[in-house]
Amino acid sequence: MKHQNLLAGLILLMSVSACDDDNGGRIVDWAPVCISITATDSNGNDLLNPQNNSNILDGTSLTFKEKTYEVSYDLMNHFEGAKAYMPHMYGLQLDTVRTNGNAQCRLLFGEIDGGADMNEDLVINWGDGTSDVINYHCWKHNERKLSCNREWKVNGEKVDGDSRIFAFVK
Repeated sequence: MKHQNLLAGLILLMSVSACDDDNGGRIVDWAPVCISITATDSNGNDLLNPQNNSNILDGTSLTFKEKTYEVSYDLMNHFEGAKAYMPHMYGLQLDTVRTNGNAQCRLLFGEIDGGADMNEDLVINWGDGTSDVINYHCWKHNERKLSCNREWKVNGEKVDGDSRIFAFVK
């Protein structure tokens, strides 16, 4: 029994020291990235609301990494946090959010791997025949400082901050 305890202690010590890398033994998990997209006309009418006769949902899709996602009306539960799990691609989903008693429809897209360096375009092909491009650039992950660089551009114009909410006027 004494030898089994000694062996178990040695195995535990080896496994702890094996984790002691440049991160001080920490496991770093990057939160997945999800984006929110709204679309209105110049009068503020919600163009993603299925009840609006002028909506542009039919034919709307998003292309990311050479894969095209159609709008899904079957909203899945999204999780965006810092719990260790692999990002799951839910695709492009229609959702409704309420603010100040008003409902607004939005498209949710994700989850993009927040721990991967990438410089990718998300091309939105709207149901009215127009398109917009969101560029997502993420690089220089520093696991020691728990930081990375993220930059967003919409149709070539840099967006201030790390906003993941994009509002389009069509």
